[in-house]
Amino acid sequence: MCHDKDRFMNTNYLSKRLLFFAITLVFLGIGLACLFYIFSDTSNSYQAPVYTYYTFDPDTVLSSLAGENQNVFIVQDEDFEPVSSEPVNIVKWSQGDYLRITDAVHEQFWQTTIENWKIHFMTFRADCEHIAEGPQQGIFRYYESTNRFFGRSGLDETIYIDPSTKSVSLSYEGLSSRSQYSRSIDLSELKISVHTAFQIAENNGGREVRLRVNNDCFVGAVLSPYEINMGWNVYYYNKDSPNIFEINIDEFNGEYEVIRP
Repeated sequence: MCHDKDRFMNTNYLSKRLLFFAITLVFLGIGLACLFYIFSDTSNSYQAPVYTYYTFDPDTVLSSLAGENQNVFIVQDEDFEPVSSEPVNIVKWSQGDYLRITDAVHEQFWQTTIENWKIHFMTFRADCEHIAEGPQQGIFRYYESTNRFFGRSGLDETIYIDPSTKSVSLSYEGLSSRSQYSRSIDLSELKISVHTAFQIAENNGGREVRLRVNNDCFVGAVLSPYEINMGWNVYYYNKDSPNIFEINIDEFNGEYEVIRP
């Protein structure tokens, strides 16, 4: 009986050791799989953005898009260098016009709509002399991400529209699997457009500042949920100062705070 009991206890002890060893191997395998995923995931390594350049006619682009015309944007060589037209082409486009062009360029490049992409950055710029006409350049950043077991992957796209050079560029790069993109701009909820933001800035100190420097300046506006102050950040600058006037404007109700001077 004693021998049988000892044999049973030894067998039970051995079974527990084997079970512990098997569980250890399972967790070790999972750990190695995680490391393999992280270091083999090419989206973690930096890859230079891929650029595509197009030219277009600022005078007819909106009517052409409304008429669903083809070949509105003409692909250029990769060594294309935009040159400002003479005289400089001044447009009176709304924020919606810029976004319409952005959608069309995206669709031409990817052969699919921008519907599933999220916009997380918009910035506009104009010479102070032409602020009344509205922005003369626009940069827009979108992302499309896929949730994966260990993080995110996807693409980050930047579209730069410059009517003065009659050109638009589209670039994209891979998102890191650990990218923190989780917020975006809900355009349907946006109440204050860039034009209104410019007007608020002008009426609350911007006009005086630009006239003081004889319109020798530029005005920019940035909207992104990742900016420290959120809302529209409108700033006037020139070669002598990066910020001669700055104001933050709530994108929903238009409330503002002058930051400088």
